[in-house]
Amino acid sequence: MKKKMIVLALCTVMAFSFTACGGNKKETAPTTIAEETETSSGAEIANPFVDCQTLEEAAAQAGFDLSVPDSIGDYSEKVIQTAKEDGLDLIQVFYTGSGEAKVLVRKGICEGDISGDYTVYEKEETVTEEGIEITLKGDSECMHLALWTEGEYKFSLYVEAGMDSAGMVEIVKMIK
Repeated sequence: MKKKMIVLALCTVMAFSFTACGGNKKETAPTTIAEETETSSGAEIANPFVDCQTLEEAAAQAGFDLSVPDSIGDYSEKVIQTAKEDGLDLIQVFYTGSGEAKVLVRKGICEGDISGDYTVYEKEETVTEEGIEITLKGDSECMHLALWTEGEYKFSLYVEAGMDSAGMVEIVKMIK
């Protein structure tokens, strides 16, 4: 029951919206999570995410570390969060810059897709880089999501503005 409540809470709070590369087409995308959320039944469920000042603090809370670049393109301001619940151990870093666009990096131990992005993308490809199989998802213009696994850890990289496959792979190589 507790796992179902957590899954329901996470699904409910992942309100998605953004503008695709070069267009006004609405897509869904992962966003930050509010302090508390309301489920369809009206009950409030506590937010499992805790803000951290540093990646070291996040590693101490999560029980594993995450290494990310200081900036990704023009995105240099970071919000670091952890979540540690039954079946979910996660560190996430939101990068922001000018405008509303963002980049989200996640590392965690969990079942299934760690990204929180449930967009049905029209394009999907798999590349292997340095022995790691990376699934890239996007539209006809660019890629928005990268998913990969290293050992027991799952990773995701979401780039709201999108970029080409080679650019996504270069960022993936910087995330450990």
